Amino acid sequence: MRILGELPQEGLKVSVFKTDSRILIKIEDSFLEQTYKFRETDGLSTLSDVRQLLTPDFLAQVRLIFKQMQSQHLQVLQNHLQIEADDLPIII
Repeated sequence: MRILGELPQEGLKVSVFKTDSRILIKIEDSFLEQTYKFRETDGLSTLSDVRQLLTPDFLAQVRLIFKQMQSQHLQVLQNHLQIEADDLPIII
């Protein structure tokens, strides 16, 4: 796998990778990431091709998914911390 490049987007890191027959778009927001995989037969083979996919509508959906992921991430962390706190002995 090799990196084709990065496509700057406000608040996001977008990296584009290429394997023998696939293009991968990895989008990162702090500790979370989304990866979209495409076949070259989908008409994508260059960084310019991928740039055309990053429409305002697509990026709005990506950001919405990140908000949902962040909420779930926070919830699972809070549940984990609550379980750990419940496991501690009560000292009087």
